[in-house]
Amino acid sequence: MRFSQNTHKHGGFQLFLLPYYSVLWGMKKVLLIIILAIGTYSSGQNQIDVFQSYYRISPNNSSNFNQKINYVQFGGELKVPVVLKNSDALIFGYEYNYHSFQNRNSDAIPLSDIVHENKLIAGIKHNWNEKWNTIAFYVPKFNGDFKPASMEGFQHGGLVLNSYSKTENLDLKFGAYVNSEEFGTMIVPLLGWNWKINDSWRFKGMIPVSLEVIHSREKSNFGLLFIGKNASFYKQNEMGVPTYVDMADNNAWLYSEFKFAKNWLIHFRAGHSVLRKFRYFTDGDTMPLKIGPVNIGDDRVKQDTWFDNGFSFETRLIFRLPTD
Repeated sequence: MRFSQNTHKHGGFQLFLLPYYSVLWGMKKVLLIIILAIGTYSSGQNQIDVFQSYYRISPNNSSNFNQKINYVQFGGELKVPVVLKNSDALIFGYEYNYHSFQNRNSDAIPLSDIVHENKLIAGIKHNWNEKWNTIAFYVPKFNGDFKPASMEGFQHGGLVLNSYSKTENLDLKFGAYVNSEEFGTMIVPLLGWNWKINDSWRFKGMIPVSLEVIHSREKSNFGLLFIGKNASFYKQNEMGVPTYVDMADNNAWLYSEFKFAKNWLIHFRAGHSVLRKFRYFTDGDTMPLKIGPVNIGDDRVKQDTWFDNGFSFETRLIFRLPTD
């Protein structure tokens, strides 16, 4: 058995925490823009993660194929804002993720399966007034195995996210993400908040993508984090048949991070997956619509998930700028 992907010209989606920042060019002041994405992390309202890289492993997962699977990820992202008039901003970014699935015994399945995520971010943040702002993004991606080199696996999507400052300590957010997946069109309605409870505690959410409770100190942060991610990848199997991987990777994490130099932090997290599913389908086996976690008209041939839920461990290197 082997992971695969669809020759659909749609693409996978990793809902990631989205950029919500704005920079006053030539000055130290940086205004926050939240980045929503299936792998982006920002611990507070008065700072922004401009660069980060990570390595993650989920070892020794049980499999229906009587194998033990090691799931390994690594990658990074960079965000670049360009300030316009009235503190509006253009936001550009790039994100790369590498996924490797390695079995402990190569008798039943290939020794290793690899897929890649390449994502560009291009958008604008507009301030309507002191309380309201809107951010809009176009997010083209290429999710696949790069074999053969072609436009198969190209995906395109977009997001609109509105933010309302209800009080000095509470922001409310709403919007939607739309993407053309390998399995069909996906629409994710978004409803979020960022609540500063006091100087030490903050509670953030972007339903159905993330929940986070943060305890902050001068040079460290500790917290609980849930991140839900859905993505799909084009892939040809060993016979050259186009297929696709439908990936649902949801995880609950405990994390800690420590500042070791000016603006540089090291971040550690440990967690366990929740309803994790990695399944492959043949080309053309799609559904009409997916709204958030709900599949509409999904009559695809049912497939077992490739491996079961398990623990994950991750470390990140972060370059974080203050916005104050």
